[in-house]
Amino acid sequence: MDARTGQPARGSSIGSTPIPVIGIALLAFTLLAASGAGGFRFEAASWSLAALANAAWAPAVCLAGAVGLGRLVRPIFARSAQAWPLQVGAGLALHLTACHLLGQLGLISGPIGTASAVTLNAVGIFLLLQQWSHASEETPRGDGSSRLSWKPGAAAYLAAVPLAVLALASAQPPGLLWDSEFGGFDSLSYHLQLPQEWFAMGRIAPLDHNVYSYLPSYMESAFVHLAALTRASAPGSVGEEAFGLLSGGGWRLLSCQALHAGYAVLGAWAAAKAAGSLLSGTAIGSSAGRWAWAATIATPWVLVVGSLSYNEMGVVALGALAMVAAADPALAVWRRTTLAGLMVGVACGVKPTAILMVAPAVAVVLLSGLPRPAAGWSGRALSRVALSLVPGGVVGGAALVPWLVRNWSACGNPVFPYAAGWFGTGHWDPEQVERYRAGHAFEGGLVERLAVALGAERGVLHAQWGLLVPMAVLGVVLLVRARETRRSGVVLGAAALASLAGWFMFTHVQSRFVLGALPVLGVAAGCVPALAWAGGRRGAAAAATLALAAQSVWCAAVFMHQAGRGPTALAGIKPSELSGAGLRRALEASPAAERMSFFAGADPTRYINLGLPAGSVVYLLGDSTPLYFTVPVVYHTTWDASPMGGVMRASPGTPREMGGGWLSALRARGVTHVLVNYGELARLERSGWYDPMVTPGVVWEVMNGWAATVKAWGAGGGSGAGSPPRQVLYRIDGVGADRPALVGVGAAGGGA
Repeated sequence: MDARTGQPARGSSIGSTPIPVIGIALLAFTLLAASGAGGFRFEAASWSLAALANAAWAPAVCLAGAVGLGRLVRPIFARSAQAWPLQVGAGLALHLTACHLLGQLGLISGPIGTASAVTLNAVGIFLLLQQWSHASEETPRGDGSSRLSWKPGAAAYLAAVPLAVLALASAQPPGLLWDSEFGGFDSLSYHLQLPQEWFAMGRIAPLDHNVYSYLPSYMESAFVHLAALTRASAPGSVGEEAFGLLSGGGWRLLSCQALHAGYAVLGAWAAAKAAGSLLSGTAIGSSAGRWAWAATIATPWVLVVGSLSYNEMGVVALGALAMVAAADPALAVWRRTTLAGLMVGVACGVKPTAILMVAPAVAVVLLSGLPRPAAGWSGRALSRVALSLVPGGVVGGAALVPWLVRNWSACGNPVFPYAAGWFGTGHWDPEQVERYRAGHAFEGGLVERLAVALGAERGVLHAQWGLLVPMAVLGVVLLVRARETRRSGVVLGAAALASLAGWFMFTHVQSRFVLGALPVLGVAAGCVPALAWAGGRRGAAAAATLALAAQSVWCAAVFMHQAGRGPTALAGIKPSELSGAGLRRALEASPAAERMSFFAGADPTRYINLGLPAGSVVYLLGDSTPLYFTVPVVYHTTWDASPMGGVMRASPGTPREMGGGWLSALRARGVTHVLVNYGELARLERSGWYDPMVTPGVVWEVMNGWAATVKAWGAGGGSGAGSPPRQVLYRIDGVGADRPALVGVGAAGGGA
């Protein structure tokens, strides 16, 4: 062990290969999957590993294709010592942009969709293989950062357990894990639901019932791309109950999670490369990256979000690689700005908050690296600098043009649902715009905002940040104190402040959104052990290393305490079991008594999918997570127009007088059943975010006065004695008996 770096000594075989790290990660994967509240079962680990292996090939193809596509722009940075990281960043940006463009052009479904997806990735992989075949011609420069080789060192061993957690969590169906995300609510509502609807439509386009379809959605476009690449079944395919990402048992849902997890791993690697760039020429230039890698991947929020089909890890990876481009002194300024602009622009296409958090941090790094004119900063020199920055703005803006055109053509507002005062409210009314604004803004004053930002519930001290933020602050302080690293410390500190200021001032101050600053925070945190080892302070070095080790263990602890169940209770559950698609044949072959018993205990999704007769259409009232429903549903997000509210406004009156007419209007739209989530309606009423006319009391009066109750689930649909059940399924079409279709005499012997 090298006492100056905390890494294996030169010539040591320890850490010269990632195989030991992979072995430790596999061991941790097995132990975590096999242990939990349900006991200790090794078969649980094999189930999860098999599910991940089955789902991971398609994301691997996409990521390899993306890296290969980056070669198309390699001439811009071929002379850089960071050529490989820059190629990865440019390739990811190009691949995501291509996925979005293919979707917007309608090249995502059927044979043409598969052909387009295969061609895109085949071109990238061909370029990558050709590049590797000529690798000897590309002479490594500097510390070898231009290569994709990885010599993990001691710091990487600290990442083994977090990597195991990331892989294991990615192998669990959406909706089961992570209490802080309510089981991945956003995935069930739009990150995966929108790709399903777009795949069925055959193109990516705004949907008036789901406002999130008006966001750029570049990562969600990649999920649609996965469906096309893997030849997912189209709606109505013979022999398939489900289509798109749900077809074939739903393994493609896990592929989407694996793709996002791949971005998480690349994001940590990118943070390591950013550390090497920002600290090049210092004593810790070669070691800070390894520690930054460990600090980044061992952050619980990275594992929580990275294992879900969200989009933040795309922002982290592109943001960190944009910093690499911005800090590269080997590149002319216009080349730096062009590359950084491309990556930042696409990061904004992945998640618009990147413009608040990633763009300012990258701008700080870029401006700090501008060469000082020999004659000083005259007006002419400033003009030249400004002109050199133009390419970045043009390229970054161009990356978002397809989205802007898509929105403008759909509603007249290119950035809907934002800037309604400038560009119009689109298909919304002013009341909806205000509700959306209130739900995505912080209403308190500066003191309240600061208290929340520094708190443990919604701020930077949330348990799922662990020790990262305090270590990042300490890292900046230590860098600034030392003369050799002072300049790097000032740049890192300014970049962190710029990024966090965007989160603090312009968002609703949620802890997860701090991930936009992770590229800077991970680098700063990694500097703590790097500086301690480089300075020969063994006690401080051991303490810093132990802090990262504790962070790794904390990742496993967070995972093991999800929903009070532990991994054993989750391992082996397939997405098709959550929808019920994998149970139909066995259920049809079961005795009537068993079918009755199944439906008596079935959750709403499986009850509806397996129990309602053909031709049923279910209106989800209060719910906005339709992903697992295979029966046609009508739904809308919290902010969008409510069908119930619409019929109430069209025919004003009391529920007793007009309830029947309101339900008739819903029937005219094809709705046969209504699943009311009274618990969610009550929560939304308290928040003030939902249609003010659609309250639990009004809905209860309408449904119990004019509809037939089919089945009720749970308690907690309201407060106080006599409150309704949490969820109730009603029949409003007047056809069939009040029991599941599969429980009658034969499969069609009764209807709900």
